[in-house]
Amino acid sequence: MAHTSKGHRFGKKYAGTHTTVISAAEAICDTLNDSPVIKRIALGLIKSGHRGTGKASLKIIEQGGCILLVIKGNVSSQHIRIYTDNNARAKAFIAETAQEKGFLVSFREGSE
Repeated sequence: MAHTSKGHRFGKKYAGTHTTVISAAEAICDTLNDSPVIKRIALGLIKSGHRGTGKASLKIIEQGGCILLVIKGNVSSQHIRIYTDNNARAKAFIAETAQEKGFLVSFREGSE
């Protein structure tokens, strides 16, 4: 089980020392952390200062050895890398989870 506090996530599946999560990404990260499909979660770059559309969005990008998620909220966005043994299954699970949570989901090939 991951340790959580408002805006932070850390635990066995979380890689690295960066623990900050934007509010739009919290529910997604919690669900991914509980899934046996997901092996590692690497929290990354946060960008702030852009205007959102009012609805959170999630872009899923397959990158060689991982899946890059670009999650955009109302005032910030965050890159999160997901590691798994089955990219196709993980992408389907992530998309379904995000749509259930009200995200606009899109797919992209290559890198961001």
